[in-house]
Amino acid sequence: MNEEYLQKIKRYTVEELQRVLKSIDKDTYPERHEMVQNELANKLHEVALEPEHLSSLNGLASLGERVVASFIDAFIISIPLIIILICLYKTTDIVELQRNISFSFLLTTFTIGQCVYVLFNGKLLLRYGQTIGKQLMKIKIVDIENNLPKFHRSYGFRYFIPNLIYSIPFAGKLLSLIDLLFIYRKDRRCIHDHIAGTKVIKAI
Repeated sequence: MNEEYLQKIKRYTVEELQRVLKSIDKDTYPERHEMVQNELANKLHEVALEPEHLSSLNGLASLGERVVASFIDAFIISIPLIIILICLYKTTDIVELQRNISFSFLLTTFTIGQCVYVLFNGKLLLRYGQTIGKQLMKIKIVDIENNLPKFHRSYGFRYFIPNLIYSIPFAGKLLSLIDLLFIYRKDRRCIHDHIAGTKVIKAI
C-alpha cells in the first residue's frame, strides 16, 4: 500500500506535494506524512540543480560590484564622448557648455553617449548580458528566470529609456538617485531593473 502511494506522489509537482503535506494529519498518518516530506525535499533539490536555476545559486551582485561596474562603464564612455564634444563645439571648456544648458546640447550629448555605449557594450550585452564594467566585475544581467534577456530589454528598457528620463534637467538627477536607492531593497533591483524585468547576478 505504501509502495503504491509512494509511486503516486512521485508524479506530483512541488506545489502539489506542498498541498498534500499540509492536508495530511501527521498523528493519524505518520508514515505518509514522512513519505511526502521526503519526496518534497527530493523535488526541491532537483529543481535547484536544473540549469535555469544554477545562476541563482551564485547570488545577486552586491551594491559595490554594481557601482564599480557602472563607474568603469561611465569612465570608458566619457573619454570618446568628451573628445567628440570638443571637436563639435570647438572648445575644451565642457563645464561651460554644461552650465549653458540647451536642448541641442542635451540632445547631442545623449545621442552620442548612446551610440558610444552601444559601440562598446552592444555585442557583450547581446551575447552575455554584460557591459565591459560588468565583465570585469564578473557580474551579468539576467531576466527573472535567470535567462539571458533580449537586447531590447538589456539595452532599450534597462539603459536607453532610463537615461533618456535622467537627462531631464534637475528632475532627472532626483529620479536617478531614487533609482539607485532601490538597490537597498531585498531583491537588489533598481527601478530600471523593474522596467526591464531584469536583475544582476554574479557570473559563473
